[in-house]
Amino acid sequence: MASLNQFPDEIILQILHYVPPDDILVSLQLSSRRLHRLANEPILWRQACAHSFDFWHPYHRFSKNVCRPLLETSWKTLFIIRRRRNIRAAALFEGILATKYGRVEKFEELCLLGYDAKDFLLSQARTPDAAQDVLARRYFSKAALASIRRGVAIQIWDDLRNSEAAEARSSQHAPQVVPRRLERALSAFDMFVIQDDLGDVDGLRQLYHQRKSFNPGQMG
Repeated sequence: MASLNQFPDEIILQILHYVPPDDILVSLQLSSRRLHRLANEPILWRQACAHSFDFWHPYHRFSKNVCRPLLETSWKTLFIIRRRRNIRAAALFEGILATKYGRVEKFEELCLLGYDAKDFLLSQARTPDAAQDVLARRYFSKAALASIRRGVAIQIWDDLRNSEAAEARSSQHAPQVVPRRLERALSAFDMFVIQDDLGDVDGLRQLYHQRKSFNPGQMG
């Protein structure tokens, strides 16, 4: 039987890409010094971040970090932080379901996690019909998703107001209308009426530009 030491680092690293990140953290990286070294390769954890979570709180600056040089971001640390927030979201949600005591406080903390809780909440919104508490899980998860969307919208408007005020203070001219900023501000209105749990401001902006590319004469 071939020994692990017979394989080059490149082969083992490729294999690690198919190992669940939680298994790497809990056991595999502790197996040997060589595996510990390979299990801490930034490229491995950048992939783990990209494949494990679809949504990220803006302060992670995830989309920008992906475009930066690999070594400029501590990807393993970022994964661990994001994973812990997912665990926290699950704990808060189960607490909301378990008892009315402290439900408001737990719901508020859950919503403050923002997009870091969205992956988990979407999974709860899709709870199978056969689940015993399917109605409660769907109700509270959709309520939290709606609250998060509205919170994002309010933050967009607040940022727009602050940026315009800052421009007005630094210039004698009226603040300029920036197209992308205006798009986000208008899209924020939809966050109060949207029914699709997947909808968000960036998604609406992408949909707008897709439709504009297909119908350039019908959309300004």
